[in-house]
Amino acid sequence: MRPDQFADRSIFQFPDGSKIQNDHVDLSWQPHELFGLLFFEIMRSPSGKTALTSVARRIKASDALAPMAKQRSGSLEDQRDLINEIAGPFMGTDARRGRVYTWVPLHLSDARNACSPRTFLTAWQKASEHQPVPGDRAVDHLGLIEGVRKASSTRLAELREDYRWIDEALAALKGQFVPIERGELLRIWADSKVVQGILREANAGGWLAPVQLADDNNTEALLDAMNSIAVTEERANGKINVPDIFRVEAGIKRRGGVAVPRRT
Repeated sequence: MRPDQFADRSIFQFPDGSKIQNDHVDLSWQPHELFGLLFFEIMRSPSGKTALTSVARRIKASDALAPMAKQRSGSLEDQRDLINEIAGPFMGTDARRGRVYTWVPLHLSDARNACSPRTFLTAWQKASEHQPVPGDRAVDHLGLIEGVRKASSTRLAELREDYRWIDEALAALKGQFVPIERGELLRIWADSKVVQGILREANAGGWLAPVQLADDNNTEALLDAMNSIAVTEERANGKINVPDIFRVEAGIKRRGGVAVPRRT
């Protein structure tokens, strides 16, 4: 069940519905689990296994490659050290641009800080294909930035399958900078008649608009729908942010963030 469906309490308004809620299993992945999956996938290739185990032994980080159940207390440090050896420690020349080990899962996560395994692996695969190939490691920060762009494209395409209306909501924000004032965001949607467009296309196409949209002028309800699927987040200062995993492909800008790719 999607998180937005689970968050809709009306779905569970039946006898013993609370038991289903209480017994749910959260399938979100933690960063160390995602890196463990990355190592697992590399180890599936004979050449990858040879190279990775050799590097791990050389830097005394072999615990990072052990099954999760057999890892010891220092395994996360070993995991971080191994990633630093593969991709370098920083997303640039120093720590000012962020550390690879924390930067990558952060920039691939939605507004609930959740990153899907497919998204994570897509980013690293794209990073490994980036040219020119770095001379002293498997990937570099330029490849990882390109990997985030590719993952953003893939993740947004996946989102469209479940939420046909997402393009209409994001298209109006193309070229805007986030975080953006809440009132400014709602004004842009109102001026662009985004809600009316969503309802019109939903009626014509036979698909469901967000359940929150009870009338054709309620931009607040559209924001609630965007928040419910973790495409937007409301910060403590009242501004609205769009995480990189959606922002980049949608052409929404952020100062200091991953640059939006130029379209030819």
